[in-house]
Amino acid sequence: MSFTYLSKTFPNPFTPTQWETFLSLADTFIPSLTAPEIAQVKSTVLPLLSSPDWNRIEPFLHTSATKNPDFAPYLAYYFTYNTSHDITAKIAKLLCALEGGWKTYLFCSTTTPFRDLPREQREQILLSWKNAYIPVFRAVFNVFRGFTAAVFLRTSKELPVAINYHPTDPRKLCAEDLAAKNHPKFTFEDFGDRKKVQVETDVVVVGSGSGGQVVAAKLARGGLRVLVVDKGAFFKQEKLPMTEIEGSERLYECGGGLPAANGGGSIMAAKTWGGGSTVNWAVCLQVIFYSRTG
Repeated sequence: MSFTYLSKTFPNPFTPTQWETFLSLADTFIPSLTAPEIAQVKSTVLPLLSSPDWNRIEPFLHTSATKNPDFAPYLAYYFTYNTSHDITAKIAKLLCALEGGWKTYLFCSTTTPFRDLPREQREQILLSWKNAYIPVFRAVFNVFRGFTAAVFLRTSKELPVAINYHPTDPRKLCAEDLAAKNHPKFTFEDFGDRKKVQVETDVVVVGSGSGGQVVAAKLARGGLRVLVVDKGAFFKQEKLPMTEIEGSERLYECGGGLPAANGGGSIMAAKTWGGGSTVNWAVCLQVIFYSRTG
C-alpha cells in the first residue's frame, strides 16, 4: 500500500495489520460520537460556551480520525519523513503486540486483536494505560495519543470551524507597514545536496536564528563579507501564511515534533530562514511600536 501526499509518493511504513491497529487506536482517541453522546454535549457543554454556535460544533462531533480524508495519508507521511527509523520500528513492535495473542493479553487483558474490539472496550483499555501504575503503559498511551492529536489537529477541516478559528493573512492587517518597510536585500543561494561548495567570503555564520542574525549584521556593518548558512529555506512574504500542514513541514524540524533525546516529549524547533525568530514571533505579546521601528 502506498500514499501520495504533499506531492510525494511513498510506501506505508507499517504492515496492513499494523496500520489497521494504528487507525483503530486513532478512532478510539477521536471517535465519531453517537446521537445520545451528541445530545449530552449539547445539553451540558453548549451552555458553558461564551458564544455557542451549534451549527458549527455539531459536524465536528460527527467526525472521527479516519473519517478525515487527510488523516491516514498524513499519518503515513509523518512517519515516513519526520520520524526516525528507530522510533518507527518501536511503534511497529507495539502495534504487533496488539494484533492478538498472549502479547495482546498483557496490554489489553484479552487475546482478541485490539482493532476487533468494540469502541467501549477499546476506550477502557486506553484509560487503563493512562492510569496504569507501571510507567510503560502510560508511555504507550502518551505516544499514540501524541501522534494521533498532532496529525488530526493539522488535517481536520471541522475543528477550526467548530472553535471559530479563521486563519488571517497578516499582509492584509498591515499591508501599509509592509509596503513602507525598506527590508534589506539579501542574495540567496540554494546549495541543494551538493557535498562541496566553494565560496569566497570573510566570515561564515552557521545558523540564521536570533544569534546568527545579530553576529552577521554586526560583522557586515564592520565591512566584512558575510555568508550565513542555514539548512532551512527562505520564504518570501507572498508565500505566507501557509496552511497548518505546509507550515509544519516547511518551517519546523520533524514536522513540528522534534523528539527529545530521552523520549520524554517533543519540541517545536524551527527549520527555516530566521530560525526561532521567524516561527516564534507571532506567539509573543505584540511589541510596542517604537521598539519595532527603531
